[in-house]
Amino acid sequence: MKHLVLDNTARTTAGVRLLSTCWLRLLLTIALCLCVTHAAQGVLISTKSGEEIRGFLIRQDDNQVILDEVRSDGTKARRRLERSEIALIVVTVSAADFATLQHDEPASYRDLAEELAVKRKDPDAHHAALRLYLIAAFLEPETLGRSSLLGMVSLARNPAEERRFRAMLFLLDPDADRAILKEPDRFRPSDREQIDIQNRLLAALRALRRGSKSEALRIAQRPEVKQHLQRYTDILEHHELVTACTPGTNRRKLTPLTLQKVIKLELAILFPVSPGPATFKVKSAGNSWSNLFKRTSPSPTLPLRLESLTEFDPRKSQFRNGAWIRPRNVNTAP
Repeated sequence: MKHLVLDNTARTTAGVRLLSTCWLRLLLTIALCLCVTHAAQGVLISTKSGEEIRGFLIRQDDNQVILDEVRSDGTKARRRLERSEIALIVVTVSAADFATLQHDEPASYRDLAEELAVKRKDPDAHHAALRLYLIAAFLEPETLGRSSLLGMVSLARNPAEERRFRAMLFLLDPDADRAILKEPDRFRPSDREQIDIQNRLLAALRALRRGSKSEALRIAQRPEVKQHLQRYTDILEHHELVTACTPGTNRRKLTPLTLQKVIKLELAILFPVSPGPATFKVKSAGNSWSNLFKRTSPSPTLPLRLESLTEFDPRKSQFRNGAWIRPRNVNTAP
């Protein structure tokens, strides 16, 4: 009888230990899955064949990289790449970095935005930088408003958005130079030297489209060409041009986005829009009372506010479980 009791006790103890081990393994598995989910990093990969892949890093080792690729239609697909295929891999956006941000430290939003702005070639990094700049300006408009809006101006996705950002910057800082309200000067240069520089820039763009990257890079690296390109930074920045021209990054052909920017820049150089007196005369021809009334009558305008400046809500300043939310029991109004 005594041996039977001891045997049952041993079996019970072993069962408890086995159950505890199973629960421990289950908890570790869940924790590991949660860590992978929340610490997923956005990556931009350039392959040696010239392909650019955007997605979220799952895991990597010395031989291969596994990621969830984000396709052009927004869907995701698991993809495995050998290290030997990869020319460059850049971590763009990290959810773990977002989770560390606190609304009572608004400067941290601005600092992370500046890091992501450098990686603006990746859409996720571009959008994240805009959002973080906006949150920083919203939380601390007096001290961070100007620098954050200047950062947003450099990231504007179209001319209309750039004008809104410049106007908002002036509202936050009325003492600022009124020149910030003006768009970059893109009028055709008048002196011979500037025309020659402009033609060199055009030559670089055309060489790039032909696939003559070495020739395009040689021209693009000239100081006067770099200086002239500053007029068109909202279309194509100098570092983007140099990257596109560098042999090995995109060996054969340009990405659709880069090609679109190159063509847009060529058109902006060849056909500059200058609102001179002649343009005004054309618009003013054939005046009538109805046309005059349409031009002079006030039209309804919406007030410019940080909350409606973009599609991002700056009041949602806390990142939890993969989403931006409003902090609880915190008044985020500036």
